[in-house]
Amino acid sequence: TTEIYTEQIVGSVRCVQETDLDPLMGYPKEKQSLAIDLSSDSISTACLSCAAKCGTKIDPLYSPSNSSTSSIISCRDNSIGGCRCSSDDKCLQDKQLQDNTLYSGVLVNDQLHLEPIQGTEDLKLDVTFNCFSDIQNANQQIQAINGRVGLYYN
Repeated sequence: TTEIYTEQIVGSVRCVQETDLDPLMGYPKEKQSLAIDLSSDSISTACLSCAAKCGTKIDPLYSPSNSSTSSIISCRDNSIGGCRCSSDDKCLQDKQLQDNTLYSGVLVNDQLHLEPIQGTEDLKLDVTFNCFSDIQNANQQIQAINGRVGLYYN
């Protein structure tokens, strides 16, 4: 059976297709300010290795090595498509979005936690995302947030 989760999403509208989402990622949980992107089906967040190129972000940059629940996706994992292999077998991905922003990074699997509505448990999801170390063509609003979570489903 398929389970459907519903969560209240609170944020401020930045433009027609985006609003903020502040999930917690990894363990220990760290807040990541992400824009909801209705034109994408993927998650991207700035990695610690992006500090020099990504500018100042709202929240601390994500670090897979600081999370006990993270794992970097290996090229041997045949379930992940659209990546190229690094010399140390990491799955690398360049993801260009509809607004022409280009994220380049390593694919990581970790937990994404959505804060509970009063009286409920938090929603914990295992997600694979682009932990980017380079960003190009981003406008100022996108530059300030840690990344994006795509909700597009075709």
